[in-house]
Amino acid sequence: MNQWRFRIPLEEEQQTSARRYVARAWREATNEQIRALFERGAVRADSVIVTRPDRTLMPQSTVEFTVDEQGAETFGLPDVETLLWADEWVIVDKPVGIPGRIRSDDPTEPIRFMADLLGIERDTVQPVWEMPTAAGGPWLLARSAEVADRLADEICSGPIKTTWSALTERPEHAQGSWESELGTLQFAVTRTEEGLAELQLTPTWKSGDDGCGNRHVRQILTMAAEAGFPVLGDARNGGFLVSGGLRLRLSAIYGTDDFAHSWPVPRDWWPEEPVVVPVEEVEEEEEAERRIDEEAVEEVAIRLDEAIGRRRKFFREMGSTDVFRVVHGAADGLSGLVIDRIGPLWRVIATTGEARAQRDAVFAMIEERDPAAMIITLDEPEGVGSSDSRAQARVVRRGAAVIDPGDDLIVREEGLRFVAHPWERAEVGLRADERDVRRSAVERASTGGHWLQLNCHTGAFSVALARAGVKTTNIDPTGRFKDWIDANFQLNGFDLALREYEHIDIGEFFDAEERRFDGIIVDLPPFESVEVDPIVEPCFELLKPDGSMLVYRRNIFLHESIEEVVERIVAGADREFENFDAAPLPGDFPAIEKNNKQKNLLGIWLSG
Repeated sequence: MNQWRFRIPLEEEQQTSARRYVARAWREATNEQIRALFERGAVRADSVIVTRPDRTLMPQSTVEFTVDEQGAETFGLPDVETLLWADEWVIVDKPVGIPGRIRSDDPTEPIRFMADLLGIERDTVQPVWEMPTAAGGPWLLARSAEVADRLADEICSGPIKTTWSALTERPEHAQGSWESELGTLQFAVTRTEEGLAELQLTPTWKSGDDGCGNRHVRQILTMAAEAGFPVLGDARNGGFLVSGGLRLRLSAIYGTDDFAHSWPVPRDWWPEEPVVVPVEEVEEEEEAERRIDEEAVEEVAIRLDEAIGRRRKFFREMGSTDVFRVVHGAADGLSGLVIDRIGPLWRVIATTGEARAQRDAVFAMIEERDPAAMIITLDEPEGVGSSDSRAQARVVRRGAAVIDPGDDLIVREEGLRFVAHPWERAEVGLRADERDVRRSAVERASTGGHWLQLNCHTGAFSVALARAGVKTTNIDPTGRFKDWIDANFQLNGFDLALREYEHIDIGEFFDAEERRFDGIIVDLPPFESVEVDPIVEPCFELLKPDGSMLVYRRNIFLHESIEEVVERIVAGADREFENFDAAPLPGDFPAIEKNNKQKNLLGIWLSG
């Protein structure tokens, strides 16, 4: 017996018919099976029988139906793209709509057709994990049932780890974990929009006689639903039944030499139409503001003054450096509030409801302390966004500035000039938290040297090194930053010959590069799902014996600290280093109490 339970998304003013939603959920059903389902009164919306298949279902309605038969729809020959090959297994890009388990010995069985297309034995092919028909993305197929069982056991017990991308309703916190009797599901928000969130999910299963077996995708869906955040398209656990299939797909598999791969989500991953019915938050925010009495406002004013006082050195030196953090959330006693000084702007980011309720008072305090200030604000959570975030700042007060929203700014760091863009959460252009390690890089470099920077961003390290007469090779896998780097060089009158730029995958660069560098700067991706060893280890071969190497990662809430990352990789490598020096965050980014493990550390310098 199969049971379905899902919710109706907003999608459009004229909602799709009940029949189309049922067909979207039960993809294996024929038209005749769906018609019979309605005729026998098996479909209910909010516990009321739906008698007409063409009935419009309203947003947020919960639809349920149960069948005791298997869908009889005949599937055509699936398109199949191979992502990875090995002797015992293959990873394919599963199309949405193709069954995710072998259902019979029928010669037209879709997975056996896949095996034929791949040129592997159709009678022994076996999925390592079952996938819902509505799901797509990277899928591990074993060449035999024995291999499938072994790989499934290694995934359940831990040698092989997986990370999944999912879309859900937006959780209250940007990262955390959900516990259940099945195991633990760690989550981290990578993007938010219109009430939805993109999550990275990393499951850990509890040990047991059966483990998770080939059911672990179903268990991930169950754990998310039990936490109150069913995945979009999950037609069995109360998810919004969006078009385009289940929004859960494998994003990384790692843990052994054979498995160290990741894949991005497709361009059509995010629903084109709205899903969640908008919730009016204005009244709640106004009520929260009314609850802020004079005593609370006075407390905020005291905390703000204390934070500004601790940054008085930065305010005195704004003629040389005018990008720095003024308030660093809970570390400055103002939880959920981040304030940056970016050239002539004060940028206020509120990450919680409490901080949003305090915001007007904060604006007034800034204006009182800096009457000429231009103030802008964003509401999005800080520190967990992705590069395609579309959160836009709004101008609160223009002050004496002659800047229009969206204009680039020219800002300074230690006398150098840089292009900055403060209007989006995802990118400012000059990362203030890297200021001290840039200075340290210059101190370690020698005129005429040649340094390498991986994930070069906007080239701030390269500009700082260029002033010291050091050439850099900048690796940019995204291809986004060449013009930005060139503009920064030209702003400071530096010869573009001092910078090489390559838009290339880091692994491909390692395969082709034979030079040795005096220094290497390794900016690690800020997500647990990305395997960092293949990024760091090859750098040891590219670094000269007396060179210096910085390994750092900007997301401070990962489970493996930067010290642990470096110590583990160096311990397993042939290269030895005499010195391990801390690369701390600057003083305007004080330690956050829950981050005691890293003690305000950005990265580690290796040398010798």
